[in-house]
Amino acid sequence: MRILFSLLALLLSACATKPAEPVDWQQYTSSEEQQIRSLSLSRFEIASRDQVIVWDGINKAYLLTTTTGCFLDSTLPALAFSRGNALIRVRSDAVLYGGQRCTIKRIQGLDVLKMRQDNLIP
Repeated sequence: MRILFSLLALLLSACATKPAEPVDWQQYTSSEEQQIRSLSLSRFEIASRDQVIVWDGINKAYLLTTTTGCFLDSTLPALAFSRGNALIRVRSDAVLYGGQRCTIKRIQGLDVLKMRQDNLIP
């Protein structure tokens, strides 16, 4: 009987740890930007191997796409930009992450309200 309970607990824990489906972030993009001025980077989230979401406060977010896959290790705590946060431009600035320098290929504004409605953020 004990073995049966152990197997049942193992099966339930396997179901509970099923990875979430990847999010199609393009459905949340609201604008294409050539630059971001005075970004006060409050947090970031890895979206894919070549995309990161950066937050400018709590109501403004951007999806940055890089030319190469920089974001292989999502456990690194820090992200920076080649010229600081004052002005970030497409094709001339880079994301610095985990010892890598990845040129920014695209900047897209994100619809934070829609993301909240879909429970992607609190």
